[in-house]
Formats: sequence, C-alpha cells, structure tokens
Amino acid sequence: GQAWQYVYPRAAKSNPRSGQLAREEQSRGAKWLAGGTFCYRRELWQRNPFPELDVGEDNRFVWSREAKRLLALPDNSFYVAMIHDGNTSPKRTSGSRWQAHPVEPLRKMLGKDWARYAGEIGDG
Repeated sequence: GQAWQYVYPRAAKSNPRSGQLAREEQSRGAKWLAGGTFCYRRELWQRNPFPELDVGEDNRFVWSREAKRLLALPDNSFYVAMIHDGNTSPKRTSGSRWQAHPVEPLRKMLGKDWARYAGEIGDG
C-alpha cells in the first residue's frame, strides 16, 4: 500500500490559487513511512528513541534495526499532510514522484474541515 500522501497546490510558486493538487507516489520497495503516521509500542521507542534532529528523525527510526516490522496500510485516506513554507523538511515537488491529483477526493476526505483548507488549495 501507499504509506502517505502529501498534497499541495500544483502551481504553488507561480499561482497558489490554481485549484490543482499533486500527490507524491511512494517508490516500490522504498522503506519509508511518514513520521506523523507512526503507531508503535512504548518499549520500541524506549529502546530506540528519536535522535535530536529537526529533519529526518523519522527516517532514522524507520531505518533502524529495531523497526523490523513495518506496515503501510492499503487505505491511506486517514492522513493528509499540507506542504507550506513552515515545513521543517522542504519538499521538491517537481520530480517524477509527484503526480497530478484531483481536488474532489481530498474534499471528500476532509469533509466539513474542507473549508479550513480550501483557500490554500485555491478552491475556496
């Protein structure tokens, strides 16, 4: 399954009100999960706490020997991350991993919270 989806206004730099989104597609075989989606037992974290880093602490955790069993759920609709100027880890959204994504599925996912984010996406 796909472990995450980031969405952003497709033409954010040139036209933040474009009304288009893009989604990052996970590479096949990639061992990576979005840090905000982690669920793990306290004992695992105690044996392998996150390092004191601003960027990449989740990667080190996932790539550690302690994180032997990772599961990316087939339904990733429980997690959406917004890319914005305050992100600690910049996203390079021009690469081939980023694909056009329609607005409507995101609107359905967010339900009544859609109005809060629609202006940033350009659909509000």
